[in-house]
Amino acid sequence: MTEKKKAKRRIEIVDVAKCFAIFMVILGHTATNDELLGNPPVLIKVLYSIHMPLFFFLSGMSISLKPLKGWKEWRFFLRKNVLTIAIPYLLWALIYCSFNFENLGWILYGSWSALGKTGTVTSLWYLSCLFVARFLVQGVIQAVSWKGRKSRRGDYLIPMAVCLAAGALFPDIDIGYPWCVNVAFVAAGFILLGIALKHVMIGVSVQKGWVLFACLGACAGLYILLAVLQGDGFGVMMMCKGAYGQPLFSLGYTLLGGFAVGLLAMLAKRLADEWLPRLELKSLIYLGQHTMGVFLLHKPLLQNIFLPFLKNLLGGGPDILVRLAATVLALTVSIWLCRLIEYYIPELVGIFSRDIISGGNKA
Repeated sequence: MTEKKKAKRRIEIVDVAKCFAIFMVILGHTATNDELLGNPPVLIKVLYSIHMPLFFFLSGMSISLKPLKGWKEWRFFLRKNVLTIAIPYLLWALIYCSFNFENLGWILYGSWSALGKTGTVTSLWYLSCLFVARFLVQGVIQAVSWKGRKSRRGDYLIPMAVCLAAGALFPDIDIGYPWCVNVAFVAAGFILLGIALKHVMIGVSVQKGWVLFACLGACAGLYILLAVLQGDGFGVMMMCKGAYGQPLFSLGYTLLGGFAVGLLAMLAKRLADEWLPRLELKSLIYLGQHTMGVFLLHKPLLQNIFLPFLKNLLGGGPDILVRLAATVLALTVSIWLCRLIEYYIPELVGIFSRDIISGGNKA
């Protein structure tokens, strides 16, 4: 397999994994905040142990390891992250709440708990967290590449462990930290893990099919074993508020679950490329490339329209059926709305031309 084909395969596997991850996010949001803080079903506990760390990990697999040199490159980096992350965060937080200066203050504070006080969509914490995490990760890249030294993937494992430990050690405060800085350290840890394991994941993806199935079965078995060993301590991991339960168990669930989703993406790609050549993954890849818009749009549709409607329509039906049907509907409508927004006002979902990002100057 040529290097170009390997690169394309890796990118498409990441896109398919992001597609699975955004489905998990929407399915997880069928639980309300009150339900999450109470005793949610096992399905929700499993989803919350995987989906958000997985997004950060996948981000790490795609990130550039280029150290920034000089003010122009730092200005481009800052401007890019402000336009593609911070601006969508602020716009959508204001769109979803009633404007007043108190709400604006909580939005500028940027934690999950602060967003909850405004009546806006609390899942927007992901963007404020990602914004801070991007700078933490870039700082690590600068340090690892100090004095022009060419970094190796393994160099990021120690900073990864430091970030995860630092994030877990922040004292708990009710309102959370500004712009989720405590959670951003954990997020940076998972991004760095994605950087470190990129080539490992590529290597696994080209193994024989039975190896992938065996690894998937092992991940599922070990995940279940951990849950059995933890017993009643197996609760919902709320990364949004820095609540990780028993950190070592939570880390185990996250790694095993995230690897399992990656294996599913590899198997889906193998299925389309080799076993069922007529099977197209274009829709999954497209969705994986447009998760930002779906993330911003889905939650109000899901919780205010589709879930209430389906609960009335299928009131006597299984809870899982209602959740799945609402998830599919919210995902479908969100992706179509996303396409419209990207066509008419792409800036709303963080899409800007390179000229705008650079301010008319080459980075």
